[in-house]
Amino acid sequence: MKVTYKSHEFSPIETYLMTKSPDVRTLKECKDELIDIKGYMMYDDEKQDGSVVHLTSLLTTDGHAIAFQSPTATRNLMDLTEIMEFPIPVRVREGESKAGRKFLELMLDVETFMSRQ
Repeated sequence: MKVTYKSHEFSPIETYLMTKSPDVRTLKECKDELIDIKGYMMYDDEKQDGSVVHLTSLLTTDGHAIAFQSPTATRNLMDLTEIMEFPIPVRVREGESKAGRKFLELMLDVETFMSRQ
């Protein structure tokens, strides 16, 4: 495993939770949930067949980790972090392309954000 980007420094325990823990959730498992993002990292991991996968892992404010390969969700995250400060409340939403392909995206939960102001 090679970390390629971190939103900030993570403790060894947080790094483990985000990359190697069997409790890491997938984005699909979090569909329609509110997630409070504390930080994130991007890393490359080698599969058993030798191929490399590029992953993004979120750490939530309650200490859970969510990892994904989705380019759409990664792009959403980059857009959010350019504008917002952590913690960032998001919802995982399913979208559908014009070709009928389903995908997951991260959307700012405006109601939660506004309630914190």
